[in-house]
Formats: sequence, C-alpha cells, structure tokens
Amino acid sequence: MPRILTALVLLLPLAAGCDNVGRAFNPGFDPNNTPTTGNGPSPIQVVPTGGDTKDGRPKVRATFPSGSGWPTTVPIVVEFTESINEESILPTATAGNDAKVILRVKGTTQALPCQYDFLGEGRLLVLRPVTALSNQGTPFYEIVLLPDGRDTDGVRFQVPTGGTVLAEFQVNQDESMHDGRVLMTFPRDNATDVAREATYYVVFDRPANAATITESSFKVQPRGGSPLPGTYEYPLSVVGIDDPRLVRFRPMDLLAGTVDHELVVDSTITFGADGQLDFRGRTPFAVFRTVGPAPPTGVTLGNPAPGFDDKINRSNAANPVLHVTTPLDTLPGDRVRARIYGGDAKTAATNDLAFVERFADATMAGAQTVVVDFSGVLGTLNSPKFDDGAIHYAVQMRRGSQSSGFVINDASQNPIFDITPPTLMHAGPPVAADGTTLLVDQEAVAFYGTASERIGAATLTAGSGTVELFASSADGQFLMGRLPLGRLSAPLPYMLVLTDRAGNVAAGQALGNIVQRGYCTGLVTMGQQLTVEAYDRTTLLPVAGATVLVDPGAPALPASGQQVGTTDANGRVTFASLTGSDYTVTIVRMGFDLVTLYRTRSAFVSLPLRPVTGSTATLQGTVSFLQTAGTTALVSSSAVADHSVLGVRTANASPMMIPDTLVAPNRPQVLTAFAGTFEPTDLPAFTFQGFQMLGRTGLAPAPPPAPAAPGQASSVTIEMAPAVGSTPLLGALTEDFALAVGLDLGNLVGGKPRVRVVMGLDGFENQVLAGVGVASAQMAGAFSLTATFHPAAFVGLAAFFPRAWTLAEAEDTAGRVSRSRALLDPTTSGVVPGTRPGPLPIPTIMAPAGPATGSPAVTFQDGLDPLLLPGLLVGSFDLTAEAAGGRRWLVLGADRDGAGGTDTVQFPDLATANVAGLPPGTWTLKVEARIAFAVQSDGSSDSADDFVWAERFHNEASYSRSAPVQFTVQ
Repeated sequence: MPRILTALVLLLPLAAGCDNVGRAFNPGFDPNNTPTTGNGPSPIQVVPTGGDTKDGRPKVRATFPSGSGWPTTVPIVVEFTESINEESILPTATAGNDAKVILRVKGTTQALPCQYDFLGEGRLLVLRPVTALSNQGTPFYEIVLLPDGRDTDGVRFQVPTGGTVLAEFQVNQDESMHDGRVLMTFPRDNATDVAREATYYVVFDRPANAATITESSFKVQPRGGSPLPGTYEYPLSVVGIDDPRLVRFRPMDLLAGTVDHELVVDSTITFGADGQLDFRGRTPFAVFRTVGPAPPTGVTLGNPAPGFDDKINRSNAANPVLHVTTPLDTLPGDRVRARIYGGDAKTAATNDLAFVERFADATMAGAQTVVVDFSGVLGTLNSPKFDDGAIHYAVQMRRGSQSSGFVINDASQNPIFDITPPTLMHAGPPVAADGTTLLVDQEAVAFYGTASERIGAATLTAGSGTVELFASSADGQFLMGRLPLGRLSAPLPYMLVLTDRAGNVAAGQALGNIVQRGYCTGLVTMGQQLTVEAYDRTTLLPVAGATVLVDPGAPALPASGQQVGTTDANGRVTFASLTGSDYTVTIVRMGFDLVTLYRTRSAFVSLPLRPVTGSTATLQGTVSFLQTAGTTALVSSSAVADHSVLGVRTANASPMMIPDTLVAPNRPQVLTAFAGTFEPTDLPAFTFQGFQMLGRTGLAPAPPPAPAAPGQASSVTIEMAPAVGSTPLLGALTEDFALAVGLDLGNLVGGKPRVRVVMGLDGFENQVLAGVGVASAQMAGAFSLTATFHPAAFVGLAAFFPRAWTLAEAEDTAGRVSRSRALLDPTTSGVVPGTRPGPLPIPTIMAPAGPATGSPAVTFQDGLDPLLLPGLLVGSFDLTAEAAGGRRWLVLGADRDGAGGTDTVQFPDLATANVAGLPPGTWTLKVEARIAFAVQSDGSSDSADDFVWAERFHNEASYSRSAPVQFTVQ
C-alpha cells in the first residue's frame, strides 16, 4: 500500500487482516526470527493474490537506478525475489525515517521523505521522493536496506546492523537532455520464472506524454507473435496521484505457458516538448519466459457444516480439507501448495498471523478437484493453532521448480475459524434483572439481544410461533424477526437457539420468558375482580408501592364509592366486589406522572407510569449523503418520545448532523432518513434515502443500534444512497381538510399540509418515514397529495410485516393538528380501498369558567368516529394536564359513540383518598384524538376494552390535537 510523506500526511501502519498474532509454523519458517510481542505489524502477512513465496531468506534481485547520468525526476525501484511483508518495510513515522528501505544522501543517515508504493504483488517497491532530487554539490544518493524487513512468511532479510547499500546513483544528467529511458521493466529482461497471470510494468526515468503510450508504441506479445489484448493504465494512479513515469499493462487472459514473451517499444513514445524514448533500437526491448503451471481456478473448504461454506468450526476443526480446482492444462504430478492463514493463538498481540501449509498432487491431466488434507494440524479444541476470527485460504500450482502465483479465497466467502460456541449475554433491553426475561409492550415482539459474538443464524420459538434471525452485528447485537403475541395472560416461555457465523451451535438452548405490559383485556361484570398492574414506562419493570384508585363509572367530585389499593412487588393490586358496568382506574406514585384509564370495562389493566425525570434518552449522530446546496435531511425514529413528531430536519448549517432528539430509552429503534429540499414542491420529493436496518445498499440487513439508557445518548450513523428505484404514488389523492373542523385553514404552517409516506413495523412502537410527498391546494381546504417512496424497503423489512400509509398533516399556527392516512399497497403503489377515515375534527377544549377546586372537569369537542370503518378502527382520546414543574397527568379514554357533541371528562378525586397529585397552580391541558387500525398481529381485532396501549401509535390511522388551554387549579 502507498505512503506519502509530507508535513500534512501522516503515515499509519496498515492493519492486518486477522484479529491476532503469531509465527508461521510451516517447514520454511526461520526459528531465529522472533515475532513481535506488542500490537505492531504482524511478522507474517497473507501472501497477495498473484504473489509468491520462496524457501530461505528473501533477497533483493535488482535496484534502480545506479551509477551516474540520471535526471532529477528518476524514481527509485527495488525488485525482490518474492512477495514482501509490506508492513515490515513501510515507514510509520511522519518523518519516514523508520522505513526499512530508505533513500539518503551518501555520507548521511537521514532518510529523505518518499512516497512508498508496493506493486507487482508485493515484489516491486517504488520510492518517489516527495521533493525533487537535487544535483547541487553533485551528491551521491544511496538506496539502503535496513534490518528487520521480512518476506510474507516472516523471514528476515540477512542485513548487517548498519544496513546494506543496494545502489548508489547521481542525478547529474545534463539539463539539455530531454529524451527519456526505460529505467526498468517488471518482469525483468531474461526472466524465466514469470507467472502466467503476471501484470507488466515499465518504469521510465522521467514523465512521458500520456497520449504517446498506445497499443502500437507499447506492446507485450509472444515472441514473434501478435500483441496481446489487455488494458493500459497510464499514468499509473496510486492514492489519487498520477505518476506519468509508470505504465501498467494487464493482459486480458492468462499468458501461454512456457513461452517466451517480449516487450516492444518504439520512439513514438515522447517526453516533454521534444524528447523521445531512447531505447537504443532494442527490438524487442525485453524478453521473458512464462512458467508452465497456470494458477488454480478456485479453493473452498471441502467439509463445511451445511449452510456454513468455508467456515471451520468445532465440527470440522480436527479434519479440515481444502478442495482446490486446478486449471485445464494441469499435468499428472503437478503439485498443489495450500495454506490456511489465521490469527496465532500462541501470542497475546492483536495483529500477528500464522499459517499452516500442506501439499497434494494432481493424479490426472486437466481440470480436477485436488483434496488437500489438513487433518490434525490446526491443534485441538482446547489448544487451537488459530484464534477465532477471519482466515484465508491460499493455493498455488507447482510443476517442478516452477510455480504459479497464489490464489486467495474470494473475500465474499468470508472464511472463518471459530471453535467457540456463542452464548446469549442478555435479552433486550428492555429486560428483567435476570437478563433473560424479555419485557415488551407490543402485540408482537422483535426479539433484540446481545450474544457473545456475531450470530450467523438463530431460531426463536415461543408458544406455537417460530422466527428466524433478521440481522446481527460484529459486537454480538442481534434482532430476530417479528413474533406475534396477542395477549399474554402469563409469561410466555421462549427457547432461543444461537448459531455463530462459523456454524457452531450454542452449547445449550437459551431459555427465558416473554412478559407483556401495557394491555387491557377481559370484561369485568358486577361482583367480579379487577387486577391493575403499574409499570415503569422506561424499563417496563413493575412499580411497587403505587396507589391505585378505582372509581365506579365516571369519577365524581367528591369521590363516591372509590376503592384504594397499593401495588405489590409485582406492581399489581386486585380489587373485588366492583359495582357498575365500567370504572375508572388511576395510578399515583411519587416520582412518576399520573395516569388514568377512563371508564373501562376491562378485567385486567396494565398501565405505564412515566418517570418525571430520566424518562427519555437522546438520539444523535449523523447522516451521510452527497451534500449539495440547500439539501438537508429528514430523520425519523420508531422510538421518538413525542409521538406527534413525524421526523426531525437537519439544519442548513449542519445538514448531516442529526439534531438531538428525545427518544424512549431501552428501546431498539428503526431509523430512516431522506435528503432533499424540504418542503419539496414537486416529485421526486427526495434525492437520497437511508434505512439503517438495511445498510447503505438497502440489501444488507443490520440490527438497530444499541438502545440508550435513560438520560444517555444513542449515537448513530445512517448511510444514505441516491434515491434510485423510488416510486411515486399511483395517481394523486385528495384530502379535504375542511372536515377538520376547528383547524385554522387560513393560517397553516407552511401554507399547506405536509405529506409523508410512513410505515409501522410490528415489534416497534411508532411509525417511521418511508417517503416524502407534496400537497397542492385545490379549493376550500381540499388538497391534492402525491408522494415518492422506496418500495424495496418494505421488501427488506418484510420480517416485521410493515404496514404502509400515505399521510397528510395540517398544522395551524396555534398548534392545532389534523392528520389523515390512507393504507398503501407498496407492491402496486396504490391506496387500499376502504381504508381512509379522513381528517379528524379538532378536539377543541372549552375554556374554563373559572378556577377549579381540586381535580378539574374538562369539556372538549368530540370529533372521533371509529364507526366510519366498522370492525377496522378503534378510537381513543389522550387528555394530558401538565403542571408548572413538568409533572403530567394523562387520562386515556375510549370513544364508544359516533362523531359530534362534546365530552366532559372529570379528573378523579385524589383528596378523598389523601393522595397527592399535580400541585395547584396553572395546568396546561391538551387533547389528542386518535383512531387506530384494530387488527392485531395475530389476526384478531382490538376493541375499546381489549387493546395494547402502545399499539395505538404503531397502528395510528387518523389523529388530531387541540391547541393548549390553561386551567387554574386551587
């Protein structure tokens, strides 16, 4: 790899390809070479594709330039006998004085800053002085090999302590000389060991004119034959720097075996304004001979566990075999040389490598599979040769003393050595203290957890349902597909079987329970008992010591017939001898907001308590897209704390920085982002899109980022790609916001509704953005809506049964909001008929006549009508009062009638039971009206008395919000 030494470019060591470090334990390893003990470069390096290794110590075959008469622009080239451990040669210090091949002025010890490039599969080193060499004082320059350089097998050069001078030269060419020369060729002239897959290099002593390097002026051909087809790379670009002194020719096909080839150049190659190529009339200029054997065409692990190709695990570590596919012109007796590289288990450093090597012979002519047996050479399960981690398979063909270049396994096969079974570190969050009881507040669970390593496969079984792994990350986080739950009256046992990427199955099944919170179910009748459960909204853990008030029917002031209880260690309390057909439940606990379920008929009620402090975490991080003027991003999270927030927009000044956004803690979150000019005025509505759980390409499933604890931050990066493949809606929709009675249509924020495509994913609470659209005014509050979305995202996230909606949201300057959705079929880009409740009227709060004594009664306009689509929709209202200190009181109620009229909600009396609620003073009240899709994840239907609290957001179909109104409470 190249290195550039300037004051502005730091030289950093290359990271080795495996996790750990070690010596080669092959027959050719030099025992006098002691490996490093720290975390520096590995003594061993994987031989590169096309490279070669030799027995014994590495040597320098040739060094250029040498002698006098060279221009100041001449590069320095060192050719080695085999592939070299590049890290052992390259400099790591900014000054470049710790490289193992240096350029210096004779008589000094200071290395001159150079750019270092390894070419020719690690056998050719090119040094380019950062500053042009000077002839002032006619100095001699030295090319010096210092101790501690190694070949890829870790064997050191034989170099004395002070180093070996490889060549001396002067840059004293007469300035009137404009002609260029060939400094060297690779392969060299008269070489007889050139691999048939070789790439040809020519190095000039000065920059040549690019236009003169053509198929006629520069040819590689069989001796006396026709020029070979191939690609010319000139000027050769390395790290974005074009070097007009280097030409690389890549033949289209393998060179013929045991055939002389020649390089032909002519004087039409020019330099500068009037210089020509001085090649002394040598035609051909250079000749080389190829070896007989062609390289293998492939290598795979011959005995993998089913479904885990090229993975060495506990089942096959004792007897791995490689299957090597030989070339068509294989001869009987040709030998396959095979290696397995991995991290060395014998050392404590983190970069060292080791390898094992075995041979096997071809038994017939032609292409065939040669089996190379590595039985017994990788150690034992208790004392392995390799550390768990990435490995490489490297093979070459040999015929007598001749050898092809090495072929390395395809990186996409991702070979692994891993003999450690995975374990479940913990389920969730949210999770109980035992680390295995998964807590959920949804009708379906998307099981999130952390394992001891990246998972390759997993099966979760609970009840009659079974789901498979969706994705896992390098740190062991994983996410399973969606498992429907319905209502869990008792903990649901689960069994989780983990398999790592190498195919090791966990030593034992991970067993635990799924516990559901936040649901109401059953119907209570007179004389039956009621069970109330209180839990912490942030952790889903039970809240003990909470006071529970049960009022028959609607609360009265003062209370009449009110029952009082206290939750136990499980957060539960039971009431018997209920009177009436419905009742109101209120839960009060210091340090938490208050919550009331208004006039429910449920026999079991589980309600969340929101902590007054520490109730949120913060989402922060970046989005990445090709930035252009005026482009910002919309970012959405399924865990957003304020359910009325559809997405947050990045700032014009920092368009790639996600604004700090409050999210629910301990929740895995779906993250999406769209970049463009917002609000758009036409389609396409965005130019970039990103789905964190699908990777940059949209094809690489990934688990959500680690959830943040309360008060902590979740830092994320959302990779975005151009909006290729996005689809517009099939035809424009019309929404009439005149139906949103109470909305000030003359003072809408932005002058018109916002249009989005959103999706709800089973197992995640809030809907997230899946597209962006445009609204165009028609007349009298009606708007034409269209949008662009990415249908591939619904395919990629199919494991969570995504439900897609088009959404229009109108907000006036007083804070009143009305949203309307239409269910979308992503496969047709059309709206599903009969799924459009339409915009909801605003639930306008009537101003109070005067101060309230104790708990207030609140009257608001009722705009809910779930009967619009019978059997599909459930309506509810959220009435929230917030005191000056920030503590809130939420009253949640079901809508059981059609639209129209007013509703009066009496906040329950706390004084009779001597329970402290919100402090007296000014309370700010708002009402949110919500209609939710009623179909549960298991196919059954929700009702006003049988629902999961959080599913109202996941399945929201229509929504409206009042303007805030202040009440005085004394």
